[in-house]
Amino acid sequence: MKYIFSLGVTFKKYKKPLKITISSKQMIDQILIDQDITSVLINNKRFPVYKVPQKIFFYEIDDQAIDNKFTIQVECEDNNYSNGFMSKTALLQICSACLIPKNFLFYYFSKKNKEKIKQLEIKRFYDPWPENPIVSIFNNNCWPYQRRNWKWCFTNHNYNIDEQKWDTTPGWIGGNFDIEIEVIKKHGVKMFNPYIDKNRKYGEILMSFPLHEKSLEKYYKLNMCNEDN
Repeated sequence: MKYIFSLGVTFKKYKKPLKITISSKQMIDQILIDQDITSVLINNKRFPVYKVPQKIFFYEIDDQAIDNKFTIQVECEDNNYSNGFMSKTALLQICSACLIPKNFLFYYFSKKNKEKIKQLEIKRFYDPWPENPIVSIFNNNCWPYQRRNWKWCFTNHNYNIDEQKWDTTPGWIGGNFDIEIEVIKKHGVKMFNPYIDKNRKYGEILMSFPLHEKSLEKYYKLNMCNEDN
């Protein structure tokens, strides 16, 4: 089975490029970002208006290359610190990191099956309609990713880890740090651990797929829709 890994970040550059290394059983890629990445507003009928990164990185990965965790190493140590003062610094937001079976994207975006999944989302997701759907999703077990169980390790910085757990407003951070995301296998499918309860690997999983629908559909149309049709 092949998987699609996607990483969404926003970035405010100072002088040096942002360096991100993605690895699992082996190194997947090393990204150098040498210009700002802003966010854009997405208007989805089933969600309030929300922001997504203007640029999202996608990778096709073989099952054998996926270990029991993904590691995202970030090097963003770039500022004008001098004599105890700092007025300028590079900053970024880690907005999303998804691991999705490639065949699911084909299944989802094919005309034959898309409406079936949408009805499943509506049934499980929006009845009753929560006051803030996006926040409510990430208060629960959530697929394809759940920021609240990512492990953050900062080097020589004291950031509030709680700010990095909320999907709607991830904190701006700088410096050098690592993120570890646990991978589990459920029904024969590898996925980022969606369960927020410690040591729990079973039970209902809500789907936040519509939040990523437009960016994933763009990837699908550019890279997949003509494959094996």
